[in-house]
Amino acid sequence: MIVAPGSDYALVMRIVGKQGKSAGTLAAIGLGLGAFALLLLSVFGINSLFIHYPSLITIIRYVGAVWLLWQAVLCFLPKRGATKSRSIGPFGAGFINHFINVEMIIFYIVIISQLSARNITTSLQLVVAVEMALFTALWFILIARLAVKIPNADKVLNHIAARLIFGGLFLVSAVTLLIVIK
Repeated sequence: MIVAPGSDYALVMRIVGKQGKSAGTLAAIGLGLGAFALLLLSVFGINSLFIHYPSLITIIRYVGAVWLLWQAVLCFLPKRGATKSRSIGPFGAGFINHFINVEMIIFYIVIISQLSARNITTSLQLVVAVEMALFTALWFILIARLAVKIPNADKVLNHIAARLIFGGLFLVSAVTLLIVIK
């Protein structure tokens, strides 16, 4: 699920194209820590929170959709100097993008609940959480580092076609949240 292109991939590529590989690396670290935060919540029973407050997942869905739509807008805007004034920064964007990703919330709950159902200890569940979060961060750091290996990467990633593709990925993810996942 992490390897497939989606909003996380589009976010890292957008940030690399507009701010460079260091900013893309910060976004990747934010994605990993967002994953870790979700995994910790999963280990310690976020699913029971959703059982007691089912409207909470709906709220997260809408907040996530608004975030993804905002990321699409950022993709569609041309690069104008420093983009830091328009956004919250690469690390924060990575963290938020992963932390409010309903698909990832459900994925992590399923993984962790399977471990719990098999009487796997909490400490081993935490080891799995750390491993998954590290894999997420390392994968997207690799993506950020490889993206700049493209000759004229900033020009390629800021080309209207690339911005439309990445913006489209964000839009598809937002529509998925609003229409498909209920």
